[in-house]
Amino acid sequence: MLIILPVSCTSLWIVSEFLVVVFVPLLMELVTQLPTGMQGLHQAGILHCDISSENVMAVNDSKTDVWIILNDFDLAGQVEAEATTARHRTGTLPFMAIELLRKAGATHRLQHDLESLFYVAVWWAVTGTNSQADRDRAAARRDSLRLWNHGTPREISRIKHEFLTERWDESRIELSPGFQGIFHILRRLKKLFVDAEQSRLERERDNEERNEKLALVQVELHEHVDTETAEDISPEEFRTALFS
Repeated sequence: MLIILPVSCTSLWIVSEFLVVVFVPLLMELVTQLPTGMQGLHQAGILHCDISSENVMAVNDSKTDVWIILNDFDLAGQVEAEATTARHRTGTLPFMAIELLRKAGATHRLQHDLESLFYVAVWWAVTGTNSQADRDRAAARRDSLRLWNHGTPREISRIKHEFLTERWDESRIELSPGFQGIFHILRRLKKLFVDAEQSRLERERDNEERNEKLALVQVELHEHVDTETAEDISPEEFRTALFS
């Protein structure tokens, strides 16, 4: 991603080198500002549905204030009863939530956009570089995320599930050295989403067992048991994980 960051009224800084120097504070702004903005959109009845590194801009309107802005609302959906009206898979593969990758008909919810935000933060922290000497190593780090962007959606969901459930030091995903100082924040966010994923899988198993038992006694099901209506991760929980 190429970010154009205005750093004064008279000049533009094209951020293509020294990314760690710039992206570490930007990443912190990313994960602190966007949940609030996404919550505001949700309250207005809108889900972005395509949170990705390509759809985030950083604007500096003074010498101190940086604003993180979402753009490209082409795939945005309306919220109706905590669900968008779109019943097809939306998003950009490397940043899509696991549940959406696993099931094309899954209802897109605010939690999915928050999960995508976490993947954007990881992407930045892995691919950032701060020197010419680090470029070869940065290429290897980027390669560790290659499987997030290749294969079928279901295959990518499996790769991401493994990333969430593995200990970080057991995965192949290595952070850029400049981002090591915020590793604890990414680890807390990772735990937030792995707990949510495990809870979702448990609900699915419970519902499958329930349906099997009902089928055995020949009880006709008149309504579908929706595993997507359980309590989701909220923007408040996301922000709390940053500073807990």
